[in-house]
Amino acid sequence: MEKGVGEDLSGSGLYISYRCNGLYGMMYGLMSGAPQEGAEEVAKRMAETQTKAIMIAEVFYNQLTPVDERDFEDNLVRSVMPMTKKYQDVANESWTNTGSYFDEYITNDAEACNFFIDKMLQPE
Repeated sequence: MEKGVGEDLSGSGLYISYRCNGLYGMMYGLMSGAPQEGAEEVAKRMAETQTKAIMIAEVFYNQLTPVDERDFEDNLVRSVMPMTKKYQDVANESWTNTGSYFDEYITNDAEACNFFIDKMLQPE
């Protein structure tokens, strides 16, 4: 995955990967234990994809942070939790208004995150 991404893009890459982590975390929370058919399989895929997003985030974080200042897990939690909450708020509002958690905003972000992760993991 070390595609020669310079520091100038590392900040954007870290933000995108953190945002994707927030999205996948929210989606996992909704689907895990849900009674709908196929929900557990979706939750499993969300957890697997979130793991990939965490790996990508750590690469960007390490590119941006001096070795003696690194605390990736703390930074991940502090950064992603507000994003997860925002996605949860959007999903809850969508549920209230439409009866579906996954509105256009969330669906578009999921598509963008899937594209981002696929591109980052694609061999050169």
